[in-house]
Amino acid sequence: MANKNLIILVMLVGIPLASYIVFSWGEKYWKKRIDDWAAKRGYLLLEYRAAAFFEGPSKWGRTENQTVFRVKVREKNGNIREGWIVFGKKWNPLSRPDELTEERWD
Repeated sequence: MANKNLIILVMLVGIPLASYIVFSWGEKYWKKRIDDWAAKRGYLLLEYRAAAFFEGPSKWGRTENQTVFRVKVREKNGNIREGWIVFGKKWNPLSRPDELTEERWD
């Protein structure tokens, strides 16, 4: 009976906790990647968000090898730009999924 209660406790606490840790790590990882991308180009990152499957340059046809973000940046001259950045290649599963492959500005 005690083992059954322990299993239930692990399922109720452990699984959500592990999910939270993995999700948080992913958020921090992509935030750093996008901050690095912006800094390398001399931009100040104002906003970013992951694109839904029906948004962005490869909408409806995005593969699991691609991650797309909507970004808003300030250039050194003060101009504000919005657009999409794509990490990973659509049809090359051997490519690095964190490799920037496209920038598309509005």
